[in-house]
Amino acid sequence: MGKKEIIRDYNATAEIYDSRYEEEQSLKISFAMKHVNAREGDTVIDVGCGTGQLLGLLEARILVGIDASLEMLKKAKARCGSIQVVLADAESLPFRDECCDVIYSVSVIQLVEDPRRSVNEMLRVLKNGGAFAVTVLLRASFAKEMPKYFGEGLEFYESENMKDIFLFGIKRPLTMAKKPSDNLL
Repeated sequence: MGKKEIIRDYNATAEIYDSRYEEEQSLKISFAMKHVNAREGDTVIDVGCGTGQLLGLLEARILVGIDASLEMLKKAKARCGSIQVVLADAESLPFRDECCDVIYSVSVIQLVEDPRRSVNEMLRVLKNGGAFAVTVLLRASFAKEMPKYFGEGLEFYESENMKDIFLFGIKRPLTMAKKPSDNLL
């Protein structure tokens, strides 16, 4: 299924999404939040926020929900009025580098065309030392490849019960050998 069809389907089902998936998502969100918990002064981005279920549980300084479905963002805003919502693609986040402290993304990456690009975008906007919690459906063909997208120091859990692979970690700064020259335009 292509990106346009996925967006169309989520727009069409936004009204019933919570009644269909809230319990399942709640388990995943609770598990993710036990491993990566945002603090009060943090800036948090939820990539693929859907109806805002996770964001509604946080008390960070700035909460931003990203989704490609306008109808899902409307539901998220109605649920959590104080959040900022951004209609955007997980493969091209409209933020400057290293602008947030915590990234969450629950059961979204299997929906994108290029999972590695989406992971790279999340890591790009995450500050060095920032924490991430990313899950992907276990049945996704690339699920077992996900840990190598994030580098070293990753916590990795596979849950048949929750139907996801969970990836938690802290963004480490690039070594000097890997950093681009400051003199480049």
